[in-house]
Amino acid sequence: MKKKVICGSGLLAGFSLKVSASAGYANDGLTSMLLVGCFLLLVAGIIEGIGYLGKNRKVLLHRFIECIRKKHVHL
Repeated sequence: MKKKVICGSGLLAGFSLKVSASAGYANDGLTSMLLVGCFLLLVAGIIEGIGYLGKNRKVLLHRFIECIRKKHVHL
């Protein structure tokens, strides 16, 4: 999951150029491809995250409650 986020951030950072499809610049295809790739990675990350939370809901909730209890004791 971290690799997907890092790749998505890299693709998003690469989309700093202006897309001018009507002008016909040589790098328009690359920029558009980076934008589409970033969008697809973002969607895949959201779907994967929802699936992970659905599968491990009880374990994550138990860990969260234990973490809160430990922090509460230290305070």
